[in-house]
Amino acid sequence: MEELVQALKMMAALAVTLVVPPLVPARRLAPRGAGWMVPLLALALGCVSQGVLGFFWDRLVRGPVRFEVALYYGFWIVATLLSGWMRRSETNEPGAPGRLELRLLVLIVAGAALVRSLHPLAHAALGQSDAYSHLQFIRWVVADGMIHNQIYPPSFTWIMALPAATFGLDPYWLARFGGAFWGAGLTFALFALARCGGLPWAGLCAAALAAFCPAWMPLLKTGVGVFANQLGLFLLPLILLFYIRSDWKPALGFLVAVALALASAVPMMLISLMPVLLADRLLASAARESRWWRNAVVFGLALVPAFVLLFWQAERIQGIHRDATMEIVTGGAVKAAPQAAAQKPEVRKAEPPNAHVVLVKNFLSVKRKGYGNPWLNLAGGGLALVFLAALALGIRRKNAALRLLGVWGVVTSIQAGTGVFQFTGYQREGWSLLLATAWLGGVIASGIIPSGLEGSEQKL
Repeated sequence: MEELVQALKMMAALAVTLVVPPLVPARRLAPRGAGWMVPLLALALGCVSQGVLGFFWDRLVRGPVRFEVALYYGFWIVATLLSGWMRRSETNEPGAPGRLELRLLVLIVAGAALVRSLHPLAHAALGQSDAYSHLQFIRWVVADGMIHNQIYPPSFTWIMALPAATFGLDPYWLARFGGAFWGAGLTFALFALARCGGLPWAGLCAAALAAFCPAWMPLLKTGVGVFANQLGLFLLPLILLFYIRSDWKPALGFLVAVALALASAVPMMLISLMPVLLADRLLASAARESRWWRNAVVFGLALVPAFVLLFWQAERIQGIHRDATMEIVTGGAVKAAPQAAAQKPEVRKAEPPNAHVVLVKNFLSVKRKGYGNPWLNLAGGGLALVFLAALALGIRRKNAALRLLGVWGVVTSIQAGTGVFQFTGYQREGWSLLLATAWLGGVIASGIIPSGLEGSEQKL
């Protein structure tokens, strides 16, 4: 019983600290008739503000955590007061969800949290080494106002430390049950993305697949413990959502902010996402999309702050720490020099290859051919063809969301099957492929079941 109480307490604490403070500004920014989006936008704003603030506090200030927490809440108090003079978004939400759809969404999001809580409720162990590392990081932030690992991006740790510092919670319980919160957030974000293509029930079906479908088990298992990829998986659908919502003026600002948060927390996920956005822009050009060149420039500029932060963070890692990071990322393609050899550079007989060139080659190289099983290879190839069909259909119908779905699926199929557009030491795009497949499943299912659901809703 204590475990259940702690699970509910941790998820409530995360919601109170990350969703409630930005709630009023989020309501002003949301499209008209899209009240359902307000909690999602508020969570995005809370993550961005605490993550980026914590990043710079950790790297530049390193003061007591209570001052950083006060600055975070102070910022949102001021923003809430100023939002009274802010004009509400004039964009109307097309095809706003009905009562039945919203009720089902609540059940699916709650189900996502429940499924991801089953293992933590049954086992005291956190399930994976990353969770124990982040538990230590959270304790460092609460005690010292910094993490004592200047290589690791600190943003996610500061986000998780916020409820601990605010309410005096034990970081262990946050590390044990926090993953369920991010699984629910991911489900909500995928719902918002999948219903963008003019298929109102695609969001529910996609969210249900990612929430508790056994075939998505690798994605469900990310809810055990806490680690930074959970935040990255929540932010990925949001980046794509804000990328295609060009009809909504605040979307560009959200894109800048969310990409900045991803760069400060899980930069590798941002890098691996770039081929998707680049391919979509090239296809928009080939399809002669209206103002494609202007949109390409705008989207490119929107990502500049994220990459400036990424490169600044990379340049701060020097010496043996930089060499060790390069070796880990490239899977040994860049060798870290032994400390003794580093003190005696004259023993080197030849200059090593340029590390940046090796990084690029490693990112673009083929690391495997398929999934190691003929049946899985066949299934993966068939899935890629379905994504290709969705891509062609999106171009034909001039449906930007369907085109983006096809691009995302094709690129992540290549990434997962060959390792291209990933670094050897960080290959996580199988998760992205599962997200894209959930979206695809939602699109397919929405063409089968909408009439029955709409009829049910009218009876309520």
